[in-house]
Amino acid sequence: MQSLYRSNLYTKTSRILMHYFQQFFGKTSLTYLVVGGLTSIIYFGFIAVCVGLLNMSYPIGIGVAYALAVSFHFFANRNFTFRSTTANIFSQGLRYVIVLILNYLLTLSTAYALEKWLGFPQWLAAASAIVTPIIVGYFFLKLWVFRTKEVSND
Repeated sequence: MQSLYRSNLYTKTSRILMHYFQQFFGKTSLTYLVVGGLTSIIYFGFIAVCVGLLNMSYPIGIGVAYALAVSFHFFANRNFTFRSTTANIFSQGLRYVIVLILNYLLTLSTAYALEKWLGFPQWLAAASAIVTPIIVGYFFLKLWVFRTKEVSND
């Protein structure tokens, strides 16, 4: 009898946790990952176009590609992922730039820690460090940059 109670308790607890997980992440996390993937394609595609086809110097080509990719990332997340189009775009843009800088610093520190403390090769540390700002960036964008205020029915 006690094992049946524990089984029901665990089932109920897991349902509650899944409910809150779906409420918090919902479809936005999948959209966020798709937007991130498209941003990467845009970034590398524009590097190829700028450097390969237009014969720009590599640093300038990377700069142009980065500016275009980051612009796409901002507007796609604003309009599609978090649907936060009624808020002040300049305020969101400033917060977004702050998150970009924080994510850059987080990427550097994570790569450094993976290389120095865990012995990862530099290329693997840099590649692995990408995961951290993806996760942290999602929360910053959702809770700070593109947060929407709940409308009360009072």
